[in-house]
Amino acid sequence: MALPSHSHFTLTFTVLLLTSLTASSTPTTTDPSTDFIRSSCDATLYPSICFKSLSRFAASIHQSPSLLARTAISIALSRAISVSSHLRSPALPPTSDPRSVSALRDCRSVFGDAIDQIRRSEAELGKVGSPSSSLAPEAKPEEVAWEMSNVQTWMSAALTNEDTCVDGFGEAPGGAVKADVTARVVRAKMMTSNALALVNSLADKLLRHR
Repeated sequence: MALPSHSHFTLTFTVLLLTSLTASSTPTTTDPSTDFIRSSCDATLYPSICFKSLSRFAASIHQSPSLLARTAISIALSRAISVSSHLRSPALPPTSDPRSVSALRDCRSVFGDAIDQIRRSEAELGKVGSPSSSLAPEAKPEEVAWEMSNVQTWMSAALTNEDTCVDGFGEAPGGAVKADVTARVVRAKMMTSNALALVNSLADKLLRHR
């Protein structure tokens, strides 16, 4: 069988080289909204989880810090409600251990509180841009600080309540119910922590531009 000619190899190599150079010189198109979410999430404790949960809402968030924080709070609320429902679900692994039963009872209570606190944060932050809100553009810095402080306090309290649920299982023996609940609560804590971090970033931005 005849071997390919030297000119054939040269032509092939030239084509491949030109293709490679063209590809490398082509600018990469990125979505500004997605880039904004990615860079904002860098300020959180769990940036990859933050970006994954928020990037699908890039089209509605655009590059708005307030919409970003509000969306993060909504995600944290949804996760907390899901955990709370699971804590009362027949699908929860059964346990007769007194410490696990006590921990479950406490978790149901503190998650009810956490949900209420996140809802209050969501409602308060939803006023951003409203003419009647102290977070409106013409509001005084001290008014903005007060309103944002409320949101930060409630989100921080919600995170503390979620921590309390996990801590309650510290003395409980290992088992299906402990593993099931703590895994779900830890995930909820991550969402709440990320939301709080984005709220803190928003507060800094609002006060810096007053």
